[in-house]
Amino acid sequence: MKFQCCEKNLKLKKEFKTSYKTTKSVEQVFVKLEFDNKVASGSSLVCDKYTGKTPIEKMVDFLKYCEMEKREYKYIINDLYLLTDIPLSYKIATEIALWNIFHDVQIKTSIDENILLTSVSISLIDNDFLSDVDKYMSWPIIKFKISSLRDIEKITAVREIYNGRIWIDANGAFNLREVEILFEKLSHLNVEIIEQPLAKGEIYKLNKINKFGIKLFADEDCTNQEDVYRLQEYVDGVSLKIYKCKGLGNVQEMINISKEIGLSVMLSCKNESSLSIYPLLNFANKVDFLDLDGSLDILNDPFEAFKVKNGTILV
Repeated sequence: MKFQCCEKNLKLKKEFKTSYKTTKSVEQVFVKLEFDNKVASGSSLVCDKYTGKTPIEKMVDFLKYCEMEKREYKYIINDLYLLTDIPLSYKIATEIALWNIFHDVQIKTSIDENILLTSVSISLIDNDFLSDVDKYMSWPIIKFKISSLRDIEKITAVREIYNGRIWIDANGAFNLREVEILFEKLSHLNVEIIEQPLAKGEIYKLNKINKFGIKLFADEDCTNQEDVYRLQEYVDGVSLKIYKCKGLGNVQEMINISKEIGLSVMLSCKNESSLSIYPLLNFANKVDFLDLDGSLDILNDPFEAFKVKNGTILV
């Protein structure tokens, strides 16, 4: 059993703006694992504030024990997340590597049988926004980051030249009164989804507003299984990310719960390596929407786990 890990700074081709920050690069953890005579890699965004030295020896001892005892995947993962003094990012990256080892055939089968479509995300619209839109006219779905009601005029300009599906991601930028205006105005532009229009913790105020047929999705408000249950009366769907939900297994359970209680599911990501996005494709058949274009913005991604051509995911 061998275990290697490192952290890399991945630069974006172009800075990406949301309502709360501008991103020029991302810190990412990469692990390479040889387990049961198989080799695989995994990756995660650095999603915790751990500052100490990663205790590699502890991780190696744990994985050697699991390999020697021929432990089942689910028990390895359960105990992995119980380990102390291991940064969460390293646990997620290791979980993905183990997932690739234990489920490789299943992943390939589920992808080959389907055409998978993803949206492309465009950062906060600036004065040159139409040039960005022009690059994605052949894509089936464009997802726009917005931060004010003034952006509605720009979405209107987009709709005049683009006939595809439009999603909106507000990242909590609006107050309740603005959200009511937002839904009404965007309904005339055939917008399909509005994601997290109110700040985290405020989305529960939206259960009585008229959504004009637009689907309301929670993102920042949905980080664990309990959140899914709490949100069922207030939203139409939830957006799930591996790093935000603290692991691939948690994402899988949150998908199952959402389907049981009638919520739609969007699998999403940040700007990150294709290696840390790739495992989500295994669940693509079970969900309603994919927003998995985050690796397209990376300038120096050390992996190319999949490609995206005009909105179609190619493996």
